[in-house]
Amino acid sequence: MRAEQVRRASTVLGVIGLTLLSTASLRLAVGGATPPPRIESSGPTGPARPTPTSRPNPPDHLIGVAAVETVEARSAPREDAEVVASFPQMNSYGARQSFLLLSEERDPTGDLPAGKRWVKALLPVRPNGTTAFLRTSDITIVGTDFRILVDRQHFRLTVFENNNVVMSTQVGIGTGETPTPVGNFYLTSLVEPPSNTSVYGSYAYGLSAFSEQLTDWEGGGVIGLHGTNDPTSVGREVSAGCIRMRNQDIERLVPMLPLGTPIEII
Repeated sequence: MRAEQVRRASTVLGVIGLTLLSTASLRLAVGGATPPPRIESSGPTGPARPTPTSRPNPPDHLIGVAAVETVEARSAPREDAEVVASFPQMNSYGARQSFLLLSEERDPTGDLPAGKRWVKALLPVRPNGTTAFLRTSDITIVGTDFRILVDRQHFRLTVFENNNVVMSTQVGIGTGETPTPVGNFYLTSLVEPPSNTSVYGSYAYGLSAFSEQLTDWEGGGVIGLHGTNDPTSVGREVSAGCIRMRNQDIERLVPMLPLGTPIEII
């Protein structure tokens, strides 16, 4: 672990960057729809909240952001362990590769202990829930106090900050044949279609989750959290696994949540 303190990833725009690319196709499980086009951008589309220079409390969750050309995830915290997966610095959607770190070992300031060489992380691969170990020298570690809970039974998405509810809204979810998967995941990418009239609405997050039914889709059946051009679909079982939100609701998330934010689906 490098000597600098863990920084808070206070906004996806300021820390990891908003992904607005025309390369690589995004195929989210919305029901066989055409992937949204991308538009190119050289930087954030809006102002970012500054990262605090001091923090009275350590961040609730740690995120590892790829700092080297290739990040190798190993089955055990040692150099001779099997490589479970390798990740380029930028993922297929043009975002800096991120990982939700699972280590609970912290020093009193909230940082990983000095000299710690490996950290356990949740990986954005099949099968859902796959974990492995990353070298701390291969990642930049940032923190966030945000988390998301999706309650499928009640079609409800709730955003917490320091365990305080900051947003709660209805969502649409997968059908009985293609249900939204249950488990612990995180936000991996963010795209903005050129028009909010697309099936993805005004924004679409990619998750580390994959459909457990759709395995032959382009992109591997990545589950998304996105807006919609059909607000009447919210509050129902309508998708091929993705989570749908009203555009005005997902637009509230974009300046708030960094990539790597944990999302629990129950």
